[in-house]
This record gives sequence, C-alpha cells and structure tokens, in this order.
Amino acid sequence: MKVDLNQLKESNEFLNTLLNHITSLIFILDQQLRIQCVNGAVEESFGQDIKNMTYQIFGNAINCSHAIEENKDCQHTSFCDLCDFRKGLLKVLKHQIPTYKEKVNRSLYINDKKIEKTFVFTTRHIYYKNESMVMVVVDDITEIEEQRRELKEAISLKNKFLGTVTHDLRNPISAIQNVSWFLLDDSDKMTDEQRLFLKDIYEVSEYMSRLVDDLLEISRIESGKLELDIGYHDYAETIRESVMINQPLAVKKDIKMELTLSDKPLMLYYDRNKIMQVVNNLIGNAIKFSYKKTKISVKVTHRDRYLLTCVSDEGPGIPMDEIDQVFSEFSKLSTRPTENEKSTGLGLAIAKRIVDGHHGEIWVDSVESEGSHFFFSLPMDDAHK
Repeated sequence: MKVDLNQLKESNEFLNTLLNHITSLIFILDQQLRIQCVNGAVEESFGQDIKNMTYQIFGNAINCSHAIEENKDCQHTSFCDLCDFRKGLLKVLKHQIPTYKEKVNRSLYINDKKIEKTFVFTTRHIYYKNESMVMVVVDDITEIEEQRRELKEAISLKNKFLGTVTHDLRNPISAIQNVSWFLLDDSDKMTDEQRLFLKDIYEVSEYMSRLVDDLLEISRIESGKLELDIGYHDYAETIRESVMINQPLAVKKDIKMELTLSDKPLMLYYDRNKIMQVVNNLIGNAIKFSYKKTKISVKVTHRDRYLLTCVSDEGPGIPMDEIDQVFSEFSKLSTRPTENEKSTGLGLAIAKRIVDGHHGEIWVDSVESEGSHFFFSLPMDDAHK
C-alpha cells in the first residue's frame, strides 16, 4: 500500500496543533517518571520552555515545593512517599491500569512564588516509542475549589441567619394563631365582616407557622443536621395512618382515596415520623392539586430490594419543562392548587432530603391535564447499619 507522506505530515501537524491548544496539561512520562513529551499548555502554566522540561523528573519539572526547598530531586524528598501524584503514576506503570483519576492539593513554585494548587489528574497506561509509559492529563481546579469553599461558607451563614430569624418568629406567630383561634371560638357577638377578618388572620398565621417550621427544617437539613431515628417498623401501619390523617381533607373536596398494599411483608428500617412526613406531604399535595369528585390512589409495591410508594392524582399535572423544578426550594410552577390552597413551597424539597437520607430515591411522572404520579423508594435491607 502506498503511503501519502504529505498527508501523513499534515495529519501529524494537525494533531500537534490540536494538542497544543488543549487547556489541560498533558505529560507523557517514562517508567522513571521522566518527561518525554508535553503539550503547549504545560509551557504556558509553568513558564518554562518545553525543551528544558523534556527528560526532567516530573516533580522537578512542575517545580514541586518540596524538591525546591529541600534542594533534592523528585523521588528523593521527605514528602515523596506521601505524594498522591507519585503513588498514582507508579500504580499505573506497575499494574498497567488503563485509567486512574484522583484529586490532589500541591504547593508549587511558579515564577519564584509559592502557590497552593488543587489539581485533578487522570493517568492512562500507554506504549510510546515502543516502551511502557504513562500519559498524565492534569486540570487546574484551584479556582473552582475556592468558589466551592466560598459557596459552602455562604450557605452555612445563610442557614445560620435563617435559623435564628425563623426561631424568633415562631413565638409571636404562634401567639397570633392561638389568640385568633380563641376569638373565633367565641365570635357570636361579631359582625360577619369581623368574623371574616378574624378567619383571615387565623389562616394566614397558620400558613406562617407552617412556613417557619419548614424553614427551620430545611436550614437544619442543609447544615447537615438531618437526624433520623431509624427503627424497625411496619410500613403498612405508617401508610394506613397517613391516609387516615388526610382523609378529612379529601372528604372536603369529595375526593375518593384508594390504598393498595403489597401482599408481601412490609417490615423495614426507617424513621417513622420522617417518612410519615414525606407521605403526608405527597398525599396533601395530591389533594390540593385535585379537582372535586376525583380519585387519589396510594400504592405500595416491591421492586427488587426496594419498597416503592406511589401517590397518584387526577389533577392538572405538571408541564414537562417544569418537572426538574418540582423538588427545589420555593419552586414556582405554573400549576396551581385547584381551590387556591396555600403552600410553603418547601414540602417536596424537605421530602427529597428525607428520602435521600434513607438511601432511597424520589421522583415524579406527570402529563399535563392528566394528573401526576409521585414515587419514592426505600431500601428493604438496613442501609443504616
């Protein structure tokens, strides 16, 4: 077969151009961890000429702070046995592992200034120049890690502030709710207009009380304080109790509720109060978003090693482009409760975190104008042991 040398030359030039325009740092190292080849991004990052880096030991070439401060070659410093870079590279070479990926924090000297960096490096065993070598792709994620740390601190501060404010609001809101309830109970001497105002005050204070409770819970969960009281319970009893609690709300809207349980035993490990909170939220939402004289079904089945609960309604459904927002805090969907019932916008976000804490999953299937099906799964084995 005739080889087109010009085409081959153009192909190599194209590949070299491509590699030199990749922002990731690419190294090819031999079995002594000496650099055989690098791309242009390496030269730009370390301010060294590629020719000067070739055949240098990897740590020396990237200006490892330990090699410079101890005035020793890479692989001979006091830090080398702890170096994740070195461990990963030697592991790939020794065992000829196809790919290996790890995140590391390293201090380097760049332009004579010591800098802390965070890298993700990926290695791959290759044959180059008929020898066993390793290709290393390094990405600098220092800025991303710093942004992540700052975001984490901001979320922590927000949760602390939210927890303090909502806790201080709880007592006055409870007082307003209790007083309005007391006055409604003795409203015979009031005019219709006064009773209506008082009823509005009670309903708004009740909503605010639920909102405060939800805000406190979501701030606790986001702060990593989801406390689960895991025990061995009969899930059938939990579901029956939840359906019974929500039955009066369904009756008010002339909604029929159907419960279907698996024939198999439903004993498993979970936090009974927290999972009942999840079920109550799903059933309560189904009632809010159902029309009068429709049906809500609650069904519990087994799927592999999980127990699957489904709450279905015949309401307006959720538009396809809004499905991803359902379990987000304060999500504003275009679908509204059928009788303008109030919602804090936090219930499903809390439900998701509770289910996640049980090592389960929660999701929704919905077709606009045809209703919604909310599912969540719980592991049948004790995932908390």
